[in-house]
Amino acid sequence: MLALNPFRFRRAQARALDLPLRERVSWASERRVCQVLRVGRVDDTGTVVVANLHATGHHVDKRLADAELMRAAVYVDGFAQPDEPILLCGDFNLSMRNSHTLPELMSVEWGFEGATPTGIDHILVRGVRAGPARIWRVERRTRNGRVLSDHAPVEREVE
Repeated sequence: MLALNPFRFRRAQARALDLPLRERVSWASERRVCQVLRVGRVDDTGTVVVANLHATGHHVDKRLADAELMRAAVYVDGFAQPDEPILLCGDFNLSMRNSHTLPELMSVEWGFEGATPTGIDHILVRGVRAGPARIWRVERRTRNGRVLSDHAPVEREVE
């Protein structure tokens, strides 16, 4: 999941350049889409494509989540302009140990980097410098003694 700190996001001075687009990535019982948005800096120093995907969480066969991730990556790659930075984020329901697609996207051919070493939530980046993924500790996402989500938010600083 892409956790945006409102202060940091405002500080980036971003503005939407295109209306959000969606590509349906699955026709199973769960409705799955990849949402894509082109964001530009207010000072017109460039743009970045931000995409979000929540892949199917089929516990028996991870091939469906792998296929959805690859379909989303192909869609986002086609949406982006040549050499335009991309952030491909979300709950992929895949880890580096059970996915064929994550390592492929991190190859030289695709050029993404930054899959979270553990867990199923990722912020992959291409064409932009980014810090390491930071996974929120339970204490950070606990309010009034209750953990807010079964997924710890993942965040990365992007330059």
